[in-house]
Amino acid sequence: MVCRIIYWLEWLPVRLFGISVAVVGDFGSSVKVWRSLLSHDDVSTEERLMHYGLAALGENTCLACQDCDETIDEEALVIQGASQLERLRTMMNRTVMLSVVAVALLVIFG
Repeated sequence: MVCRIIYWLEWLPVRLFGISVAVVGDFGSSVKVWRSLLSHDDVSTEERLMHYGLAALGENTCLACQDCDETIDEEALVIQGASQLERLRTMMNRTVMLSVVAVALLVIFG
C-alpha cells in the first residue's frame, strides 16, 4: 500500500525530470528513452532516472554499473567515470536553471 502511494507521488516529478534533461541534453535519444519507459510500470524510479540521465548524455551504459574484469584498464575506467560524473553534474546544473526559469515564467505570466 505504501509503495503504491510513493509510486503515484513520484510519477509526475520523475517524468518531468525526464523531459527536463531531454531539453538540456541529447533531445533525440532522451525522448526515445522517455517514450519507451512511459508505459513500463515495472521499472523502478532509480532505474528510470538513470536511463533518463544517461540518454541525455548520449550514452547507454553507466560506467559505475559495469562489472570489471581483468582486461579493462582500471585507470582508464576511473578517468571515464570521472568524466561521466562531471558531465552529469553540468547537465544537472542546466536542468536546475531550466526549472527556475520555467517557474519564474509561470509566476510572471500565470
